[in-house]
Amino acid sequence: MCVKSRLALGLIAASVLVGNIALAAPGTKDLVKAIHEHGWFKACPRIMVDISAMKEPADRASEEWRDFVLLRAGCLAEVRRDVEAIAFLKAKLESSGRRDPNLLNFLGISQLRVGKNADAIVSFEEALESGMHEGTKKGVYSKLAAAYSKLASDGGQVVDQNRVTKAEMYAQMAVDRNASRSDPTLVAQLATIKIMKKDYDEAIRLFDQALQMNVSYPHWQSAEMRKVMEAEFTMGKGQTYYNKGDKAQGEALMNEAIEIAPTETLKTVMRAIRDTTITPISIDKMPELLSVPYVPLDEDV
Repeated sequence: MCVKSRLALGLIAASVLVGNIALAAPGTKDLVKAIHEHGWFKACPRIMVDISAMKEPADRASEEWRDFVLLRAGCLAEVRRDVEAIAFLKAKLESSGRRDPNLLNFLGISQLRVGKNADAIVSFEEALESGMHEGTKKGVYSKLAAAYSKLASDGGQVVDQNRVTKAEMYAQMAVDRNASRSDPTLVAQLATIKIMKKDYDEAIRLFDQALQMNVSYPHWQSAEMRKVMEAEFTMGKGQTYYNKGDKAQGEALMNEAIEIAPTETLKTVMRAIRDTTITPISIDKMPELLSVPYVPLDEDV
């Protein structure tokens, strides 16, 4: 379900192209190549043993050391060991004195995954201030929008409009940087934030745009993945109609999303979203699958 890692390209391959990376150790070079060719999702389960056996480079100012840290932290996160990834990255950032934007980005990803949204915002914003590679900024903007959205709401009820405004700003920045790739997920994210602002007509327009883009988006690896996204965008559109006050249309679309979902697992998720839309609950009572975001390292997943 994953495609070639945009994140790996942004953090590692792009640096190779401009000559900013030194991969002296053959082991490091081979592992970077595996991530570059296969993405984190496919590569990490196969290379975790090799990463664990690698000796940390002595020169903490070197690009080789940075890539060693990226590989270990990235694969810890990919196999859902985010608490370990956070501790590892914090220790390496503190002991080295380096505020490398790529390491800060990985730290923010794991913090976002475990629900430490305020910490994730600090990490992502520092990453941007520290010279984040242009090709990676779109993903960071999108994750900042997600973190601010989480902080701004409780069980679907907006509690902080200032944070919603920040979420909208970052989501729009992600969309603006997305023109050449036409990624429908970024448009849908902006639509979701428009719901929080009660701008329902604009949210519906954006979900329609995301659904249209999804039909021809070339970066899904399978027809099933395209169906997954169609279900998600249809659910979002249904939620918008429901919150706008057209409950019959909204519920019909949410039920349609459940039917579109290609797997029983996703149907269960869709039902939970529908039910919490109709009967909002506080985030502490929300099922874990809804309260904790899935943030893939391979961003086209």
